[in-house]
Amino acid sequence: MDTRVLEALYRLQQANPNLVTDSRLVAVQCLKREGAVGADYAAEEFQRDWSTHEFPFDPDHAAYNDCLYGAGYAYFTVNE
Repeated sequence: MDTRVLEALYRLQQANPNLVTDSRLVAVQCLKREGAVGADYAAEEFQRDWSTHEFPFDPDHAAYNDCLYGAGYAYFTVNE
């Protein structure tokens, strides 16, 4: 039995239980819950930070990275 669809729906439910359509807001809400950013951190700030890859939190931190991934943002650090 192929469970990929069920897994994807479960992941969506866990990452975005309110079905917010703005993925930036999903990431910001999760980051706030995790204590990564302050209450005044906004989706527009996240967009700016995402485009420059300069975050006010450590994106390699497991819980914070899970917030990004759950919102549809993949962030990986390349170690050379």
